Amino acid sequence: MPTLYELKDKYLKLLEMATEEDAALFQDTLESLEGAIEDKAEKIVCVLKEMEGDINTIKAEEKRLKERRQALEKKKEHLRWYLQDELEVMNIPRLKTARFTISLRDNAPKVNVIDEDLIPFNFIKTSYAVDKKAVKEALESGQEVEGATLVKERGISIR
Repeated sequence: MPTLYELKDKYLKLLEMATEEDAALFQDTLESLEGAIEDKAEKIVCVLKEMEGDINTIKAEEKRLKERRQALEKKKEHLRWYLQDELEVMNIPRLKTARFTISLRDNAPKVNVIDEDLIPFNFIKTSYAVDKKAVKEALESGQEVEGATLVKERGISIR
């Protein structure tokens, strides 16, 4: 069976031949091509629907795995805290086993922000992003926005 691309070429060539005098031959050829195009398009939509199902399944699995990873990370941090707490309570700064050496150490100092509103402005990071909704509204109302234009695109609708 020809591909949709090949069918498109045949369809376009047939439309070029539309001026020929044998209208019955043209109509028969056109109907056979349209049927083949419909079959191809329908099969492509079936593949798209199957892909959508696979994508949804993968997303659900990603969510499940993310939740599992987060639970394991939480357990890991709890076990690290538990081990550290027990060594500190027993005043054991270093413990050597056959497989590991575990030692308590002082970490580098870290900042603990108590109230962000009290932090001076020169210590605040800001990020900028284009408000595309506002730009679109301005362009649609006739304003000129340097660096932006409205672009109309086409897509397909499958019901």
